[in-house]
Amino acid sequence: MVHANSSSDLLGPDNQSEKKWIKAVQRGEKEAFKMIFLTYYDHLTRFAFQYLKSATEAENVVQDVFLWIWEKREDWQVEGTLKTYLFRAVKYKAMDYLRHEEVKRNYLREHSFLDEISINPSMKIEQEIDKKEFIRVTQCAIEDLPERTRIIYKMSRMEGLTYSEIADVLEISTKTVESHMSRALDNLRLNLSKYLNVVLMAQIVATIL
Repeated sequence: MVHANSSSDLLGPDNQSEKKWIKAVQRGEKEAFKMIFLTYYDHLTRFAFQYLKSATEAENVVQDVFLWIWEKREDWQVEGTLKTYLFRAVKYKAMDYLRHEEVKRNYLREHSFLDEISINPSMKIEQEIDKKEFIRVTQCAIEDLPERTRIIYKMSRMEGLTYSEIADVLEISTKTVESHMSRALDNLRLNLSKYLNVVLMAQIVATIL
């Protein structure tokens, strides 16, 4: 397992620094490649996990993207910002992996009499909960959001991407991103408000929503 040193918010370098890194990588400078890797790796693996639901496969996908960049460094071209480029590349790679896995599953279904079993764990939530429990409940509520809404919410709140950057990565309009974010926040507030009184909710909701 690879871990990069990164802050909780993905602010990233400025555009000039990104351009210098890109040109340095194109020249084969390993230190610049390492800086890009350390800056974005953790954020990209969390992003890939939203599609793959496997930490191992998420890491494999991100590592494959970086390996491809290094192997093709002399001809490597980046359109837009480096951050947007990397998130988009990881998304494409993750989708390719999922398509491949679907082909394998279809093959197994056609040649097996075994039925797929889906396990839906249930969770009992107490009426009276403290801050730690509320955070846990919030995380569950986030995971229960519709897939696209959940991905957009996490890209915004956990990976620090702007609405415009999210739109570029997912190839949708900024209005669509805004719509998903509004839906996510309304859904979370509705589902979580019953667990807290107004005062307690005001104290901690800002750190989560």
